[in-house]
Amino acid sequence: MTNIMNSFGFLSFKLAEALEDNLEKYISEKFQMKSREVGIMMAVKEKKLSQIQIGQILKLDKNSVRFFIDGLEERNYVYREKNQENRRENLICLTEQGESMAEELWKTLSISENDVLNVLTLEEKEQLKGILTKVYENRA
Repeated sequence: MTNIMNSFGFLSFKLAEALEDNLEKYISEKFQMKSREVGIMMAVKEKKLSQIQIGQILKLDKNSVRFFIDGLEERNYVYREKNQENRRENLICLTEQGESMAEELWKTLSISENDVLNVLTLEEKEQLKGILTKVYENRA
């Protein structure tokens, strides 16, 4: 019988689950946010993105993305801006308050990740990140 622990899918799912659960614990207590909201803020931190692009990055349907963006907008973390290249869509942008919050979230994300990955050396963490990045960037 094959051991499920030999499955990349199972192990990667469990790692993702552990990272998300730990992050959820940190952000729900400190920031009263959901991990998907953090994902949106991190996604638009460097570049304005459409709701469709955010949905593709986070693997969420457009209604879920809209729901989370509405909540972030109500708290003055993001705003919608008409895309000048495609007037039918909005780009999601961080407000000044959102930029400040994104910096705090980034620090918290790093702490949360380190809690989960503390069994790895710094070199192993960099190797893992390199491998995951390579797979992510070359997926079909």
